[in-house]
Amino acid sequence: MGLFRQEVTAARRQQWLGEVIVVSPLSLRLSAFMALGIVFILIVFIYFFSYTRKQQVSGVLMPDKGIIRIYSPQPGSVKNVYVKEGEKVTLGQPLFVLSSDRSLEGKDATQETISEQIRTRLKLYNDTLKQVDSGWLTDKSASRHQIQQLTEQVKLQEQESNNQLQLSQLLNKRVMQYQELWKKEYVSLEQFQRIKEESLRQDGALETSRSTLINSRRELAQRNNELLQLESNYLKQRNDIASKIATTEQELTESESKREIIIRATKPGTVTALTATAGQYFDGHAPLLSIIPEGSQLQAYLYAPGYAVGFIRPHSDVWLRYPAWPWQKFGQYHGVVVSISRVALTQNEMDLFDNKGADTPLYRIVVQPDSHYVNVYGQKVELQAGMQLEADVVRESRRLYEWIFEPLIKMTPSQTGNQGRGNAQ
Repeated sequence: MGLFRQEVTAARRQQWLGEVIVVSPLSLRLSAFMALGIVFILIVFIYFFSYTRKQQVSGVLMPDKGIIRIYSPQPGSVKNVYVKEGEKVTLGQPLFVLSSDRSLEGKDATQETISEQIRTRLKLYNDTLKQVDSGWLTDKSASRHQIQQLTEQVKLQEQESNNQLQLSQLLNKRVMQYQELWKKEYVSLEQFQRIKEESLRQDGALETSRSTLINSRRELAQRNNELLQLESNYLKQRNDIASKIATTEQELTESESKREIIIRATKPGTVTALTATAGQYFDGHAPLLSIIPEGSQLQAYLYAPGYAVGFIRPHSDVWLRYPAWPWQKFGQYHGVVVSISRVALTQNEMDLFDNKGADTPLYRIVVQPDSHYVNVYGQKVELQAGMQLEADVVRESRRLYEWIFEPLIKMTPSQTGNQGRGNAQ
């Protein structure tokens, strides 16, 4: 059974103004579908597409093995230049001859005069040393000749003393025999006394021979000691002169080094930034030239402030631009981050980079370019060390909806933390 009577239902069916019909135009439907499509596309775009944040920095191109700068060790003028810009050099190859001679009015070069005086003094010392050596040879020869004669004399005296000893012994035996015969009255007293006198005379001769031998041996020892003392004096005198010669040679070397210096290459490589010319004066503060070590590859040294390096990691992509070739016309070039310094650099470490007076500490980012050339009107132009550059370093990449809702994401931890602190109170 219905809620209303049949008459009421029939009365409602009969509307004298007619039935209301809602008509939707085709254009309105199309607009609605287009709006829905746009919203869908926006949602898909925001969800699937990402945005990359980049950090713009500046830097300079440098070889990975560094640049060797050749300075003058002392003030002077360049006398000769043996290399040219772009020339390859080997280890130890002469690069320059530097002269530091100072001339006085009406006189020769001062340093050259000093060197000549030192040479004169050195010649005198060498002549003196030759004289000492010659004198030593003469004295040694004479002394050894005397020692040889004394040695032979001692040998003869030793032989003579031995003979005299044997003769004395024989006479002593005869004296004893004659004494026995005299006691038995076989010989006269006169004969016995004559034999005894001869024995005493031979004993005296033996003592004289022994005394002479002792004196000869003493003289021989004295001559040997004199030879040793003569040799000691010679060595001392020779060492003194040799020491003076060594000191004088050192003075001459120092004087010559002040007069002319040959500057050589400390490593093999390619000559660049050659600023020295013959006759030019250098005070030792500016480099004469630079050498790019052999086998070096160019790297980009970028300098970024501390707040920009937090999201930069090794292997991050970098897009390099070279002011020498406007990037709007010649394009950008890709590179990869190799390393990032862990501490800020000092101003001395950034001597090649124009910091433009910035007070913010900078960190160095080393980037390896994919190409060491720039395509200029279809030709490959090689990059040069020391070129300034600009770069965009990729810091982070996130989807668009993450960037849109980032404020809400940042608020969530703080609100949660506030609620936690409120509950704790």
